[in-house]
Amino acid sequence: MRIHIILFLLLAGSLQGLLNATPVVDYQVTSVGSNFQYNYSFSGLSLLNNQELDIFFNAALYGQISNGVAPVGYNLELFQPNVPAGSSGEYSLLATTNNPTTVGTFSVQFTYLGGGVPPSQLWQIYNDNTVPLSLLATGQTVDPNVIPEPSSLWLCGAGMMMCVVPAVRRRAVQKTSSQAA
Repeated sequence: MRIHIILFLLLAGSLQGLLNATPVVDYQVTSVGSNFQYNYSFSGLSLLNNQELDIFFNAALYGQISNGVAPVGYNLELFQPNVPAGSSGEYSLLATTNNPTTVGTFSVQFTYLGGGVPPSQLWQIYNDNTVPLSLLATGQTVDPNVIPEPSSLWLCGAGMMMCVVPAVRRRAVQKTSSQAA
């Protein structure tokens, strides 16, 4: 009986991450002359009026950011990296209505100071309706062309299930054998 409770708790814990799903911010990088452009797309994103999505540009990797685009329903602001010195730049989307569209063009051009391909970025969602601002969600932008590695939580859960299920079966067989004797 106890083993069933443990299995239920393991399953419930692993499903909690799916039920409280964090929004996903996908990105694609394109070359624009000597600069680059990030094109963003969203899934699971639902902002209310005065909630803000900020995507950060690390001051060590990015120069000027410009030509930000967002659909109607957002107040878009660009904050430059290194202004003030050492601070991250931001592509900041403030919802001006409840549940603005997440379909359309969301993009920004930038100068990349690093080597290779521009990387994923940190993003955060704030509720601007509270003082102080409250952080609602955070994550990293995702390149949909890269196959993600399985999360360690899922790997641990799978490993535990591979150990627990045979143990439960052995115990059930032993219990049945001892009752038959």
